[in-house]
Amino acid sequence: MNPLDETDPLIDTVDALRRFDSENVPEDAADLEIFRRVRNLLLTVAAIGELHNRDEDPSPPAVAAERSAISRRDELAGVGFAVKRDHIREVADGLRGRGDEVRAETVERAWKWMVLMVMIIEGLS
Repeated sequence: MNPLDETDPLIDTVDALRRFDSENVPEDAADLEIFRRVRNLLLTVAAIGELHNRDEDPSPPAVAAERSAISRRDELAGVGFAVKRDHIREVADGLRGRGDEVRAETVERAWKWMVLMVMIIEGLS
């Protein structure tokens, strides 16, 4: 499917989150590192969702370009990107369809973690 020198951004971001080991980062940096990895995963899902919405092939270069565009747009606007629950479900279902239950669950957990963080932040403000 992919040339050998091309990586899959979705698999890479899922695996980066799955392989997080708090022993490899300073204690005071663990939360920020988890947040960064969850954000990267959800940004990738958002990019894939945007490409699907436009009926474009979510090839690794297209996903990378869309991630960059979303990041730049949000950076300029000073807001966070949006990930749709349907996109999370589609990506998780796609992973399950390939027999990859562990990665599907990681995507769903990342979504739940981010929703929980947003609720906590909103509750504190």
